[in-house]
Amino acid sequence: MSCLNKLHTLLFFKHRKHIMLVVNNYVLLERKGHFISRLSKI
Repeated sequence: MSCLNKLHTLLFFKHRKHIMLVVNNYVLLERKGHFISRLSKI
């Protein structure tokens, strides 16, 4: 059971890292989009 718990926490941490990466990428894309839209307005 402890082995399973260890595996679960490992997967959770990996998944959390992945989610953070996705969120960061999304935020970067959003900023880029705002920047580009501002440039196109000018």
